[in-house]
Amino acid sequence: MSRVEISSKVRFFSNIQIANTNSTYAAIRPLGGLISIPGALRLVNRTGMVSSITLTDSTNGTPPIVLMFFRASVTGITDNTAITTSAANMQANFVGFVDINKSDWIQLGATSGSVATINNVGLNIECSDNINQTIYVAAITNAAYSISAANALKLSLAIIQD
Repeated sequence: MSRVEISSKVRFFSNIQIANTNSTYAAIRPLGGLISIPGALRLVNRTGMVSSITLTDSTNGTPPIVLMFFRASVTGITDNTAITTSAANMQANFVGFVDINKSDWIQLGATSGSVATINNVGLNIECSDNINQTIYVAAITNAAYSISAANALKLSLAIIQD
């Protein structure tokens, strides 16, 4: 993962690896585990807004994915298994989600992969971490999906910090 500070309030995180296996995923299964993004928010307010999201799939797939955002680390999100996060943990830490539909993807070709970009997301986020200002993201399949290579998915986020 790389981080670029575009201005004093905008940070761009690119090439965030989604650690998927090359496998068939049933609907509502995590692609990889919970992803931590340290330094996503500023220490002062620990709040911000997701401005844009880009996903890439090196296998040229077009998976329908829900990106779930959390203010703190949660348990029960493991690659290609049923989600077992408790309701209390979910209520305490879930801040929102963004849908990436099959129609959001553009297939660039077998050797180039595919890409999906969602602009003007407008998802308000916060973190509970006073030290690293970390947010957490889980990529969840929204339908059955077969992927032919491990670590084929990458995520990029633009975050406007308060």
